[in-house]
Amino acid sequence: MIDVDHFKRINDRIGHLAGDKVLLEVTRRVGSTLRSADAFGRIGGEEFLIILSPSDEKTALDVMERARLACAAKPVAIDGVDFEVTVSLGASVTSGSEFDLSTLLKSADDALYCAKNGGRNRSEVAAI
Repeated sequence: MIDVDHFKRINDRIGHLAGDKVLLEVTRRVGSTLRSADAFGRIGGEEFLIILSPSDEKTALDVMERARLACAAKPVAIDGVDFEVTVSLGASVTSGSEFDLSTLLKSADDALYCAKNGGRNRSEVAAI
């Protein structure tokens, strides 16, 4: 799971249309870092979800760090004004072939909140 850090501040400062441009740029940057077997989409507000092809904890961290660094690499320019944009990420991995999707999503959401509570612009993985 991915959450754009302090997105409400962006919308409050420059408006929702400009905020949408930030979301589009985050989508472009994250999408450029993913593997062809990964799925990626917006799940609401400023939150996104990546579904990784079968991956272990190290691979999940690698994918998340590439996405995080791509988002923070350079400011997003909106109407001549540069905005620093960072994201927080949380993932869950399981070693079993059978898993419960709701448990994986809850675990990823918990890891995301650990990243946010740990200072934002971070990645956290929870193994279940």
